Amino acid sequence: MSRVYLARESMPGRDVVIKVLDHELSARMGPDKFVHEVEVTSQLQHPHVVPIYSAGDADGTLYYVMPYIDGASLRDRLAKEGRLPIAESLSITHQIASALQHAHTKGVTHSDIKPSNILFQGGLAVVTDFGIADALRVPEGGGEFTRSGLPIGTPDYMSPEQASGDNRVDEKTDIYALACVLFEMLAGQPPFHSRTTQATLARHLTDTMPSIRSVRSSVPTALEQVIAQALSKSPADRPNTVSQFAEALVVANSVEPPLTGEIGQRPPAFSSWRTWVTAGVLAIAAIGFSIRGWSGAPQDGPWESSVAVIPFENRTGDQAFDLLGLSIAEEVITRLTTIPGVFVIDPYTAVSAMRAEIGTPDLLDSLKVERILHGYIESRGNRLVVNVSESNPEGFISFRTQYEMHPDSLTSGQVRVTNAVTLSFLTDVGLENLFDPGGSVIGPGRDAYLAGNEALGQRTPEGMREATLRFREAIELEPRSATALSALSSTYALSLYYKYDIGLTPYELAARSLAAADSAIAVGPQVANGYSARGYIRGLLRIDLEGAAEDFETAESLAPNAPNGPSWSARILAGQGRIDEAFREAERARDLDPRQAGRRTALASLGFQLGRYDVTIEEAREAYGIENQLLLAKAFEGRALAMVGRTRECLAIDFGVYDLVRALCLHVGGRVAEARQVVEDAERQLESEGSPNTDYTAELIAQDLASYYGMIGDARGATRWLEFAFDLSPSGVDTRVLGSSLFEPVRNDGRFSRAIDAVHLAARERVRNMRTSLNGDL
Repeated sequence: MSRVYLARESMPGRDVVIKVLDHELSARMGPDKFVHEVEVTSQLQHPHVVPIYSAGDADGTLYYVMPYIDGASLRDRLAKEGRLPIAESLSITHQIASALQHAHTKGVTHSDIKPSNILFQGGLAVVTDFGIADALRVPEGGGEFTRSGLPIGTPDYMSPEQASGDNRVDEKTDIYALACVLFEMLAGQPPFHSRTTQATLARHLTDTMPSIRSVRSSVPTALEQVIAQALSKSPADRPNTVSQFAEALVVANSVEPPLTGEIGQRPPAFSSWRTWVTAGVLAIAAIGFSIRGWSGAPQDGPWESSVAVIPFENRTGDQAFDLLGLSIAEEVITRLTTIPGVFVIDPYTAVSAMRAEIGTPDLLDSLKVERILHGYIESRGNRLVVNVSESNPEGFISFRTQYEMHPDSLTSGQVRVTNAVTLSFLTDVGLENLFDPGGSVIGPGRDAYLAGNEALGQRTPEGMREATLRFREAIELEPRSATALSALSSTYALSLYYKYDIGLTPYELAARSLAAADSAIAVGPQVANGYSARGYIRGLLRIDLEGAAEDFETAESLAPNAPNGPSWSARILAGQGRIDEAFREAERARDLDPRQAGRRTALASLGFQLGRYDVTIEEAREAYGIENQLLLAKAFEGRALAMVGRTRECLAIDFGVYDLVRALCLHVGGRVAEARQVVEDAERQLESEGSPNTDYTAELIAQDLASYYGMIGDARGATRWLEFAFDLSPSGVDTRVLGSSLFEPVRNDGRFSRAIDAVHLAARERVRNMRTSLNGDL
């Protein structure tokens, strides 16, 4: 056994855990074997591996020092929750698989994978006791082992070869144990658990795996078959590598194998692991959404595999290649977002940060990443040369490479260059074994798509109109482009959210956004963007929150490290009324992408709903400091200033089309007659002419009129303009405004509360009917 102590190192200052082996184990193992295990384990450097800092021998007692992980173990989670959600179970399994694969490539097996050796650090699963576990031989869950022929491992998770006393174990043993752990996460108990250690070992040697579906029918049959294969008695019948096992799980969870044989019979087990890998387009990772919060990026600052990809500069002198560098950056990001352990930010955020003209260390700190991938394209004779460099905080160039392309074969050349750049980066951070060269946005509509994406990143009325034109152009050139279809859906949804007038009514925007997202999923079921787009519009309209959560879960599983993951999470949590949790996710989204004005505006709006007006004011100012045309941020700042009585600051803001926010500040400041005049002028304008600004739709004015009447306690006026707003748009009054203290004086009024339910119900029905009548129009 070992004893565990929490300690504090003085240099460097950090909390650590000291594990001290008892005298019997120390004597049995001996210092030589112990030192060997520590030396081997110290080679492991991976995001999902808990490292060993140091080790020693104190008067014959052996010990080792590890980081203190301030988080629960998987054993704690299982004891508290029993079963875990399917997506989260696969997420944890894949993270552990990535750690094991890294160790196996270094010649290290764990041989004691179990829930108590899996800890959670900042939302990520990490494995402890690598290598040491072989020597410690500590059983979990009771049961004494004899010294003679002592099996290595823990009974509930022990492979048949371990159970028989054969200590010649390899990576197949770890695969078996990981399958046992996954079985327990899904079914609530290990597959061969019995009342005694001896009975458990016997079941490992003789019993077939119990059916998971008999206790949890929602587990896909294909997924159960993959787990059963990994629990084969003979190591030769298990997958060859732990990565192969993880890959098969992903495909099995998304693609059910065709049924064969007589009706009512269980489909036969697949004999070839390659069948699983080729059964669909392979998605490397299966990170679950789980509504507990996104966990695809570092919590406390940058880590080694966090990267900003800067669009490559065109130095050819030929404008025809202006979008090539951006396209390469987009493609690299598309591939990296599928790799567990890699965090990558949006290229437009990186470009925005670079405008500040700061040095590399400050730029990295601003972006919260450890590395910058950058380069340029130049001409040499009749060929193009792509020069690639990677910089760290010290300005050190990790690698400098050149790739050649021919202008007449840009598509194939770009795919080749993109794959090479991605693989080079992953090799540099030790994750090359997870590389999948599939998935691409390269096609005939590439240039139009990239131009649309650049316009979409501006989040302005002009940007949305330009994005709409470009994405439609891309779809015309490439009708089955899932990326372009999902981008068009997002453009419609964001235009609806910001209340921009881009030539379609708000109800048309909602219906077309849903239709475009459905089309994206239909033509690209393995492309994450379609699911995230549909989840966003569903959540915005509150049309199907359960379906939206499922969409985001699927998107997370396909692109676990996409930078907008926390934003997806925040949207659904807010829709479920879990505002505090949504706020924390929005904070994390901001921290991961601090130069994205939309993320800061989202956090400002959630802060307003929660009454965190200091956060709203600060984040709103940061947002329009990044994008000065983002008037929505100014509107939230003004509302917050009014709520805290800072009317002088509020009245100094140029709200533009949100000028009605000024009425809130005037009223709070005691200038009631002036406030009333602003409101009456807006009412006359809206009833006679509609929106006074061609960039915005009229429900924006109706929303702010309802807000004013809500704040002053006039339930009749608030109800009138609430109904007016939702008659114009399915998003009517922003839920983060409607749920704020602005409407507190009228919230318990019977007519007003009934109107809220009625307008949402009617809006959802109108969107559904319009969606049905589109007949394929996007």
